[in-house]
Amino acid sequence: MGIFEILGNKNRRKILEILSKKPMYVTELSRELEINRKAVIDHLKALKREKLINELDMGGNKKYYKISNNLFVKSVISEYFVNTDVQEIQSPKKDAKEIKKKFKEIDKIEKELSKKNKDLKTIFELIRELENFQNQLFEAEKYASYLMNELRNQANKKIEKKVEKDFEKEILIKLVTNGQISPEKLSNELKINKNKVYDLFRTLKQKNLI
Repeated sequence: MGIFEILGNKNRRKILEILSKKPMYVTELSRELEINRKAVIDHLKALKREKLINELDMGGNKKYYKISNNLFVKSVISEYFVNTDVQEIQSPKKDAKEIKKKFKEIDKIEKELSKKNKDLKTIFELIRELENFQNQLFEAEKYASYLMNELRNQANKKIEKKVEKDFEKEILIKLVTNGQISPEKLSNELKINKNKVYDLFRTLKQKNLI
């Protein structure tokens, strides 16, 4: 019978609870639990076997039982085996301090983990906000690109109507497409003399097109 089966019985748990307050005889336990002596003895044997209680012989076939000193119950559960070990702590005061210290350390670790989890939560929230912002920028960029194309199309149509000379059209289209472009670059792209480009600029300016 393992420790889990031992503690799974409510009468055994009740016996441990009673003995944690004071030692008792079998008769006293039987009276407290309102069960017969034989059942009490069977429960006590099971608890004693797992080192949860101690038996003290008072002589004359008279025995009383007390709970063991501080116990350390260690369980290892895996997919391959279950192992439980019960050990009695030999120096209660010292070990109690150590246990208390360990609990404080665990509590500290839990608080740190909780803080880190909060920090992570904040980071994830910021990431989501940035992703939303990025999506909005992407949509805005697409809309801006659409508007630019529309404006260019409108500009090209007006250029077609107002400008007859091919080079003038080319220059205006380049300006609409690029926003700004140097005479030198226009000269290279259109393969015409730079002075000719300046002349075309002057003509377009006179027509109030640039």
